[in-house]
Amino acid sequence: MIENNLTCIFDECYDELVYPPAEHHNIVKLVPELKERTVLVGSLSKSYCMAGWRAGYLAAPKAVVKAISNLTSHIASNPCNIVQYAAIAAFEPENDTFVACNRTQLAHQRQTALDLLQKIPGLPCVVPQGAFYLFPDVSSLFGKSIKGHRIEDVD
Repeated sequence: MIENNLTCIFDECYDELVYPPAEHHNIVKLVPELKERTVLVGSLSKSYCMAGWRAGYLAAPKAVVKAISNLTSHIASNPCNIVQYAAIAAFEPENDTFVACNRTQLAHQRQTALDLLQKIPGLPCVVPQGAFYLFPDVSSLFGKSIKGHRIEDVD
């Protein structure tokens, strides 16, 4: 990446939703020499339960921020006052407890979903280390029939 002068766009939207013992690692902290070519993109949708409010942020080199600002000024409007105040409040230190409770609730829901999936024979699933998605391996179902319908692929 460095030798090819590529720009890295790094998704930080799930940075708070990592389950111990896993840890989130920011690419700029891991590879500081990438800082001048990295765009960090974050969102309040997941960790702060503000989905649909379209509140997010980015950190990038000044020229990239200016270009994005110029572009978005023509295609997007500003968030309403309620979203702006909610975004400010989300970053208050006392909201760390909210994020921790959110992560605990999601971990419980993850475990419930995994327990249900494990009841289906031949449907393994890797335990995710973050977020709230499951990706079961359905390949063992290929070639089988369910209610007269033959499963050929995942389409």
